[in-house]
Amino acid sequence: MADDKKSNGPRQAVVLIHGIGEQRPTETLRGFVGAFLEPGSYHSKPDTLSDTYEMRRLKLRKLDSNDPQVQSLNTDWPETDFYEYYWAHQMYGTSIAHIASWLWRVLTQGVGVIRTGGPRVHRRLYWLVPAVWMFVLAGIAAALIFSVKQLTAPSGITLGVGVAVLAVVWAWLRGPLLGKLTDIAGDAARYLDINPKNITRRYDIIRGGVDVLRKLHTDHDERGNEVMYRYGRVVLVGHSLGSVIAYDILKFYWQEVNGKVKVDPAQFAALESYEGGNGKAPAPGLPPHENAVKFRGDQHAAWLYLNREKPAGVAMPYQKDRDPPHDARWLISDLVTLGCPLTYAPLLMAKGVEDLTSMIALRELPTCPPDRSKHLNPGRFSVRLSAEIERIEDFDVLPQSAQFATVRWTNFYFDNDPIGGPLAENFGKGVDDHALKGPALRPITAHVGYWNKHKLKDAPRCVEHLEKILKNRL
Repeated sequence: MADDKKSNGPRQAVVLIHGIGEQRPTETLRGFVGAFLEPGSYHSKPDTLSDTYEMRRLKLRKLDSNDPQVQSLNTDWPETDFYEYYWAHQMYGTSIAHIASWLWRVLTQGVGVIRTGGPRVHRRLYWLVPAVWMFVLAGIAAALIFSVKQLTAPSGITLGVGVAVLAVVWAWLRGPLLGKLTDIAGDAARYLDINPKNITRRYDIIRGGVDVLRKLHTDHDERGNEVMYRYGRVVLVGHSLGSVIAYDILKFYWQEVNGKVKVDPAQFAALESYEGGNGKAPAPGLPPHENAVKFRGDQHAAWLYLNREKPAGVAMPYQKDRDPPHDARWLISDLVTLGCPLTYAPLLMAKGVEDLTSMIALRELPTCPPDRSKHLNPGRFSVRLSAEIERIEDFDVLPQSAQFATVRWTNFYFDNDPIGGPLAENFGKGVDDHALKGPALRPITAHVGYWNKHKLKDAPRCVEHLEKILKNRL
């Protein structure tokens, strides 16, 4: 555990990614920031990173005064800007057909997933999939029974009245019912179902998130041959479906820049000695261990190593025509997921347990800790650039699936949250899972209450730990 007296560090950006539903711009962000900061201790500023004029960033106010008459503000925080990556406006054109297609795929595939079993299958699926099947079949049976009764009615009047009542009720409820269904369930159906009808929507959302990360890394001011960057650290926080989006944009932005980040393989030896219970031994000469706390400390040390010469808020010289320093910046130190549906990865991210295992082996889905090199640098995380892409210069890099060599992954879930759950079984023992006690018989309240410390008994524990991450105190 780091000393609480450590330096607060450079200016940082915290990016919150909201979940499904009719989200209003900045609405989720205000509630999130309000869990950590008192009213009046932050400003609302223009958000120059967003592609919509509706968004604002919330800037933390700091005041360290020696005057006893003036109250100090947020002195234990780094300089922080809070952003919300708002993607709800990118999800449009959803119909009942999209939801029905996704639901049918999930239900039919779910039968195979629970039949396969194993540690990758969340125990909740063993009753959730049959329960949904029973609900769907009961609805179909009720509709058939009603239809048969109406068709065999003794008079046409009964049939006519029944049809008229149904028509009136449907006309009244169609708008709000279908609207809520498509706005809430439709978001998950279209993002998590990778079929041709949804590719454009997924692309726009992921591209927008990658653009935000790119801007946070490259936003700078220039004076002659000097450059000064705005940010020196980025923390990603995703809730519900937003946590899947956070995982995706982290993956794709890392693939964009990893070939430009030069590393010294010797700096990752301590990190590489972590086995993490994945059955893969580190390179010869590295004593293996399964201490997850040490591993997370080594992750952060590796992140500090990558950023040792790239401070924010400090002008430094560089040669524009040779090596722009923003090409070699990796600022994301932490990924935090809240109520993350990736706990159902065999069902939502793949075609089953075997397919998920194959995708991880092919490094299509990054894990924590990263997969080790099997051939070019056996047992290690780093490889030569020439093993990744072709460039004139060749040097050591972390490969395209190794972002979690320097990014700590912390996951919170309420035990009765139907959406979220533990992630370590699917994505590696380096994921720091935190189970929270949810309110009895209120699963939806649990899912939307991770930072609602005034209503949920165990939410303050989540907020307290998350605040340590945001203050860089872990």
